[in-house]
Amino acid sequence: MALRPDGRMLATADGQVFTLPSGRATSVSLGQDFVSTLEFSGDGRFLAAGGMSGRVSLWDGDVEHRLGDLAGTYTGASREAPEAVTALAFSPDGGTLAVAGDGGTVQLWDVASQQPLGAAFPTPGDGVLALAFGDDGKTLLVAGRTSPFSGTPSTPPGS
Repeated sequence: MALRPDGRMLATADGQVFTLPSGRATSVSLGQDFVSTLEFSGDGRFLAAGGMSGRVSLWDGDVEHRLGDLAGTYTGASREAPEAVTALAFSPDGGTLAVAGDGGTVQLWDVASQQPLGAAFPTPGDGVLALAFGDDGKTLLVAGRTSPFSGTPSTPPGS
């Protein structure tokens, strides 16, 4: 589940959206498939819903309009199984969305254009459990099952 930063909305992976404090509930199909993780942008303008297929649905912050669908961690290669989305993080300004998968893929997306920003980041290869941008918006912290990892989105981590 994800709580909008202003505390006025709560969204759950099963598509229940609660307006707070009234508790009024609505049902929304948040993703193209089973939703595995949700994240509101820090300013509350967007909600991202990551799914088991590796795809991410992008919504407005009131969860009324689907703005688009991102390939997320899905590469489309027929020999590769898609990685389920395990973590999402918006940059502090809400302009970049980091998407991580259970196979270790981390891909950055430009929210406005809904296009990927470069190639996927190399990671130690274990499933990603959590993502967080630093306050500067230039550092991305990645926590995996066996190792922590960090890098700057402007250059590939580890370089």
